[in-house]
Amino acid sequence: LQDQSGSIALNFYFSKKKGHTTVFAGKVPKSLQQKLRLLLEPGPAENRISPMKDEQEFGTWIGCDEGGKGAFAGSLVAVAFVTEKHMIPDLLKIGVADSKTITGKKLKTMARELMNRYRKNVGIMELKPETYNRLYDDFKTQGKSLNHLLAWTHGKAVENAMKVFPEPEAIVLDQFAYPGVIKPRMPKGPKLIIRTKAEDNIGVAAASVIAGAWYLGSLEKLSEEIGVKLMPGAGKTADEAVVEAVKKHGADVLDRIVKRHFKNTVKVCRKISGIWSD
Repeated sequence: LQDQSGSIALNFYFSKKKGHTTVFAGKVPKSLQQKLRLLLEPGPAENRISPMKDEQEFGTWIGCDEGGKGAFAGSLVAVAFVTEKHMIPDLLKIGVADSKTITGKKLKTMARELMNRYRKNVGIMELKPETYNRLYDDFKTQGKSLNHLLAWTHGKAVENAMKVFPEPEAIVLDQFAYPGVIKPRMPKGPKLIIRTKAEDNIGVAAASVIAGAWYLGSLEKLSEEIGVKLMPGAGKTADEAVVEAVKKHGADVLDRIVKRHFKNTVKVCRKISGIWSD
């Protein structure tokens, strides 16, 4: 791309898995990258939402997804979104897509719009860190894994959604574990569809958006409570924020702010030990 002020080099790719992708060469401001992507790449509804054929026949179904699963600090949030077929054009207009393809600010705006329009269609199950850690230990004592806890949390979100919509035709969710782990936690009755890449189902995508935004909002509230800005993810910045929180409040704060079984906990404790030994 070139005009009188200069030029920008970029590569434009397409794959069935990711759709259209733009890769910029050299230093290009992020704000300009976003504007160019809006011009060059099809919107999420065009290249992301293409559910399995049989799922297009449902009149009412529940899409389920979670937020915060891979994040060291903050809650685990499962969301069940009841989708009625007549809602699809509106959801596409809103721009619903898998939350992993949407930036934080846009994610929150989209989730707010979904909640304003369809709050009664949403079932939520949030496990704050203290509850998450207790349940994780309980499941581990029973010889069960994290996937069993995830399945339990999804099941509770679906149950909450079905309090308002008791007879959906199906439940669609991403395959995060063997069906034998997930199925016992789901309400009996609706057809259960467990598959990979389920975010291409617009009900699952809507659940993904709300779950991601809910997680971020919950993390912000937790940050305000302890006076330290906690970070999403499980990288260096997340660890550094937790170290700051422990320095401020002591090691007991860990159970309140993080998922304790993450390997990051060991890193943080080693870091804190080094600080205290100095």
